[in-house]
Amino acid sequence: MRKNLCVGILRETRDEEQRVPLTPADVNWLIRRGISVEVESSHTRIFKDHMYRKSGARIVDRFSKASFLLGIKTPRTEDLYANK
Repeated sequence: MRKNLCVGILRETRDEEQRVPLTPADVNWLIRRGISVEVESSHTRIFKDHMYRKSGARIVDRFSKASFLLGIKTPRTEDLYANK
């Protein structure tokens, strides 16, 4: 497994979107296997920030370590950057 792998969970851009690509249980599974997880803070997501934090994720306003991003809808252009 790649060292320093980090998954990023995007905040969805549509207020009515509550679905998530990973549940807090999924996040905990990844973290137990040495994969870190960053979750963009969101007030609309079905699972609240504190649930992801309790599962071991780091809650962020902007990604700093994510190797790749997961989301339900199309990501924002500003979340995509070169060499990642």
